[in-house]
Amino acid sequence: MAVAELGEGLLVRLLNAMQSRIRIAIGSGLLVADTQGALRQVAAVGVGEEWNRVQLDAGAGPVLEAVSSEKAIVADPFDLRRHPDLARLLKVTSPEAPKAIVAFPNAWTSGSQLVTVVYLSGSPADEDLEVVGRYEPLLAYALGLLDYCGEAEAQAEHMVRMVQMRQWIEQAKGMIMTRRSMGPDDAFAVLVEHSQASNVKVRELSTALVGLLAGGASPKVSEAAWTAAEALWQDVGSG
Repeated sequence: MAVAELGEGLLVRLLNAMQSRIRIAIGSGLLVADTQGALRQVAAVGVGEEWNRVQLDAGAGPVLEAVSSEKAIVADPFDLRRHPDLARLLKVTSPEAPKAIVAFPNAWTSGSQLVTVVYLSGSPADEDLEVVGRYEPLLAYALGLLDYCGEAEAQAEHMVRMVQMRQWIEQAKGMIMTRRSMGPDDAFAVLVEHSQASNVKVRELSTALVGLLAGGASPKVSEAAWTAAEALWQDVGSG
């Protein structure tokens, strides 16, 4: 299972666990604001996804206010005098109406902010706010760990691709060495020469050459690579 898929499931479970401990919670969400304050939604449950989206689309609301002020917000989301842009958007939407919202921003990584949001069917009690305060660090830790794992996964996938590409190059060199009776350095020089002449990268040219001799069984490459591979094979065969 990919880290992104696994990570979203973990965050949703944490949000659900937080909601289960708040008697009047009807939705919650987790958002990240970059250094310019631009928000993206990471995970949401209940009415959280819809209400987060309403505010992101409007570019206004308690969540954005919490980000800009860098302060926790406990507010009536229908205080539209403070958010006229949100008021206009609400005229064409009909989400289940929460009676209060808690938006808890906190510093995260590289100057960005993590925002934990909870939508409530009534006014929160002190113990409800304490629950949010306890879960906010857990959500931040989980997201940070998943972000780290995601980077590691991307690096691993890149390394796998590099190894696969190297295999295509080595196979292509072996074909040229056999056909032209030359050493590995000279065979690689032939690949580079045809790569430059055709403006096709060595790895793509090598992939096409292997596929050409395997009846087109290689990964997908451009038409230019196939043409260059055919020209290369004819060239080494005539030498």
